[in-house]
Amino acid sequence: MEWNVQKVIETEYHLHLYDDRVVAEDREFRLADIYDVSYREQSSFGFLYLHTNHGLYPYKVYISPEDFIRQYRIAAGKAY
Repeated sequence: MEWNVQKVIETEYHLHLYDDRVVAEDREFRLADIYDVSYREQSSFGFLYLHTNHGLYPYKVYISPEDFIRQYRIAAGKAY
């Protein structure tokens, strides 16, 4: 019956914001390729979304990424 098993695998990543890009361990995004960064809070965690010209990339987060989003918007010239 092992063919009927569903496994959930979580991988921990750190997102690093630089003057011209955002880097995760598995991907690198130029700021020019990111349309927006958003956050949706769930019960005990949330999702940080990178909206890019290559698609939407969700990252599960356990602390608020509001400072990261604010700094991204400043670096990208999109501060409101």
